[in-house]
Amino acid sequence: MKLSPVVRTLAGVIAVAALVAGAIPAQAGSLSWADPKGDAVGLGVADGPQHDPNFDITAVSLESVGGKFTWTVKIPELAAGRPTLSTGYGFRFYFSHAAAPYYFQVGEDATGAQTFVLSTATTPAVSLVCKDCKGKIDRKDKTVVVEAPLASLDKAFTDAKLPAASGAEFSALDVWAQRRVGVPVNPGSGLVLVADKATAPEGSVFAL
Repeated sequence: MKLSPVVRTLAGVIAVAALVAGAIPAQAGSLSWADPKGDAVGLGVADGPQHDPNFDITAVSLESVGGKFTWTVKIPELAAGRPTLSTGYGFRFYFSHAAAPYYFQVGEDATGAQTFVLSTATTPAVSLVCKDCKGKIDRKDKTVVVEAPLASLDKAFTDAKLPAASGAEFSALDVWAQRRVGVPVNPGSGLVLVADKATAPEGSVFAL
């Protein structure tokens, strides 16, 4: 059957559009927000800081690209060694996935040893095994970073009989900067006090 010039033109336009669409790579998910400077609280005691810049989060960003999820927190005055009046840092990256709460935790104790965990934010909390996921307190770049291959995240959730992360949406996004207070010779002792919170704007959702 012979096609009319109009039909042939439309078919050509559709074909070109399909080729162009196929050549455009999938856009990586990204989300960022700022947190007020100067809102990190001190210990609230007479000889302690009323504001402690060592814990002051000023920016947060999330990115999913190349099969890896990265969550970065900016702290311009991240201290060398232990922070003021503290035996170490603790950072919690909270999110909701499939209507359930979770967090990544990046910590550092009095010895300087860093720890990382992915856990349910429930009572009692349940740790998930996230192979190849990692967290880092980076004093050079003044950041705290969580890096998680999506394949590792998927396995961590599915091994625990939970929905996979790939293609999911994370909501209820929040980051806490925490001060460890205890006896330096006993890294596991003492309290963990929240010094700053960087909560995402209401309604924020990150698509992996």
